[in-house]
Amino acid sequence: MDAEYVRISGEEKHYGYRGLLNSQLEFLNLMRNFKNYTELRKKEITLKVSLKSRIGEALSEIEKFEGLLPKIPIKEDLPVKKKEIKKEIKKEPNGLMDEINMIRMKLERLQRAD
Repeated sequence: MDAEYVRISGEEKHYGYRGLLNSQLEFLNLMRNFKNYTELRKKEITLKVSLKSRIGEALSEIEKFEGLLPKIPIKEDLPVKKKEIKKEIKKEPNGLMDEINMIRMKLERLQRAD
């Protein structure tokens, strides 16, 4: 069987190339977002484990101090202060961003050419 070829016009070629570049850009963005998600989940798990151990330590310290204090029949609840947790934003590797920027520049050049 012989191979058959189809001629593509310049406009169709640019449209297909633009679609390919957009697909690559979306795929790279998806990979970056998934990598960030997995890193954040790992951080979350380690923070939860450390928080659980610290809470356990604090509870044991509280029980020890309560054992040392004299017993009073009236017990007042003290308000609990909440602390804000600051989120650290980690920069992504340059290789992925460079590739994304390069594809964006190619897309801009194609749009200017049209």
